[in-house]
Amino acid sequence: MDEEPIRINKPEKVLKILQYTMQGFSDDKVGKKLGMSAPAVYQMRERFEEVLYPRLLKFVEEVKRTKYYVHNFSSSENQKHAQSARERLLAQGYPIASGEKNPPGYIRVNGVWEAKPDKAQVELVKRAFEIFYNGGTMRQVSEETGYSYDTVTHMLHNRIYIGIRKYRGKEYYFPNLVIIDKKMWEACQKVRRPPNLKFGFIRRGEETLKDPKKSPKIVEAVDLRLQQKSSSEIAEKTGLTKRVVLSILKDPTYANKIEIEGKPSYEWPDAGVEPIVPFEKWLEAHKIFINHSPGEVSGEAKKKRMMKRLDDMLAYIATKEPEGVRHSELIKRMQLSRDTISKYLRISKGQGYIEKINGKWHIKSD
Repeated sequence: MDEEPIRINKPEKVLKILQYTMQGFSDDKVGKKLGMSAPAVYQMRERFEEVLYPRLLKFVEEVKRTKYYVHNFSSSENQKHAQSARERLLAQGYPIASGEKNPPGYIRVNGVWEAKPDKAQVELVKRAFEIFYNGGTMRQVSEETGYSYDTVTHMLHNRIYIGIRKYRGKEYYFPNLVIIDKKMWEACQKVRRPPNLKFGFIRRGEETLKDPKKSPKIVEAVDLRLQQKSSSEIAEKTGLTKRVVLSILKDPTYANKIEIEGKPSYEWPDAGVEPIVPFEKWLEAHKIFINHSPGEVSGEAKKKRMMKRLDDMLAYIATKEPEGVRHSELIKRMQLSRDTISKYLRISKGQGYIEKINGKWHIKSD
């Protein structure tokens, strides 16, 4: 339809001119009847026949075909009529477009929305939903698809992708507009992503599932702990950071459980995630961790363990006399961190048991 309004100046005169002309009157005779000059009659009739009439004919054909005409209603009464007309057309199966920008994947044809014939665009929309459904953030969707962040935000919550147009509180379904599966669309609406997802998990829709790439490392870490390996050894063998290893051994989420303080483990509720490690297996590794981790034992137990380690270290240094032992060799032998070995050496030196000569540690002679 033409955007420029169709205006007929003095329509009564135009109608009279056409009637007299059809009766065979000349322009001069028509002019005398209407109080106009012959040239004015000619110009008015020519403008209507050559310009206005083709546009009116086209307009009528478009209205008949689409049964819809977009018009700017000024009065509130006319607006009510327009709203009623839109509701009627929606109910009759015409997905009339509102004044908003066309959503990605759709075009506007004669005032109604249609899915784009461009398959590449439709596939891009599907890809956007898949990324979000499988755990991606809206920013990741934006970066991979090229849509702006605002467009992605609006798109992921727009019902048109499941064929629904909402108008004045009512929903109208149009099967030809469906691009996204309803189950996937609804899952994307339920997602409320936490700021940080625990290592080893991915988000798929509203579900938290184990990451097929990372979860084997978590299983390996638990197995190594059951073999009495230290956190440092586990980190070295698995390639995980020590912080992640400690999290795995402390957090029952990896076994789909939530620890409740004061309650036995068999009363812990499910965490609502896909378990990576069986609960019994994780619990056994967790108990080993509790019994051997310096952060989880009593002060008396810590003191006893430290004294034993100091004795072991001094005994080892004694076996290396008269050559002595370097710091790095003690780290490897004791399987402790550099800081821990340094602490034990300071204690032993302060107590007068050892001394450092030429970069090596020796048992101090009397």
